Formats: sequence, structure tokens, C-alpha cells
Amino acid sequence: MFAPTHHDLWRIGGGALGGLLVGAVVKLVGLDAFTLLLGQAPGDITGGPEGVLLGGAVGLGSVLASRTGRRRFLPLAALPAAVAGTGIALLGGRLMGGSLHRVAEVFPASRLRLDRLGGLMGETGFGSVAQAVTAGLEGWLFGLGVVAALWFTRRALESEGSGWHGPAR
Repeated sequence: MFAPTHHDLWRIGGGALGGLLVGAVVKLVGLDAFTLLLGQAPGDITGGPEGVLLGGAVGLGSVLASRTGRRRFLPLAALPAAVAGTGIALLGGRLMGGSLHRVAEVFPASRLRLDRLGGLMGETGFGSVAQAVTAGLEGWLFGLGVVAALWFTRRALESEGSGWHGPAR
């Protein structure tokens, strides 16, 4: 049974808050950079709302990884981030693939084309199925990277006798 502790809730909330801050700042800086360098911005690219969902899901994955304690479960601990990525796309949000597609739409002279990915999924163009699948894969890869980094760091700190053993379980 999964009964979250207050430490678990802090991890999930911290991930969501971190995602919000990083997403909002990167969107702000990114849009300003496009406007400064190219005279126009792509508009609706990934930002704070997507960061909240993905960050909270990565926090949940961190909780799951710490509870199993086994490296082979890390790919499963990244599943909440995959679900969040897919959900973001289905709700109309964008992750990197959707944002790059938007950039290619705004700058038609760009050689960047994601339409072929949609073709692999039976769509003409980079449609909703392609966006959901790529966002799910992006979420899973991102979640796996962050959760694995946290997991390996914790193991290294515990093995070197730093005295840090993480939050009480």
C-alpha cells in the first residue's frame, strides 16, 4: 500500500515548484531571445504549467524509486513522468517536440520538420497522436534521467559514510 509520508509530499511538491520556476523562467528567456534575435517569437511554447505537471511527476517517481531501493526499478519509477508528458500533450500543452514544431511553423524557412513523426503514426503532419507519443517519451526520458541521478547520488552519499541517509521513511 502506498501511504505517502510528509517527506514524500515535500518531494512531489518540490518537484512541482521547481518545474514551475524552471518552466516559467525558460519560457520568458526563450521568448525574449527569439524576439531579440529574430524579431518574432514562436508564441505558445512549453512553460510553467507543463513544468508543474512534469516536475510533480518526477517527484513522485523519486518517491517510488526510493521505496524500491533497486536500480532495476528506475525505468518504472519514470512512468509517472511519461504519463504526465502524454497528459500535457492531450490537454493542449507542449514539451520540447511540440515547442520545436511550433518554432518550425512560425519560421517556415526553417529546415526543422517533425511532420515525418506524424507520418509514422498514420497522421498527416505532427498531429495530436504524434505529439502525445513524443511528449510521453520525452517525459519518460527526462524522468528517468532525474530519478536515476537522484537515486545514484543518494547511494553514493550513503556508501561514503557522509552521514546523510535521506529523509526518514
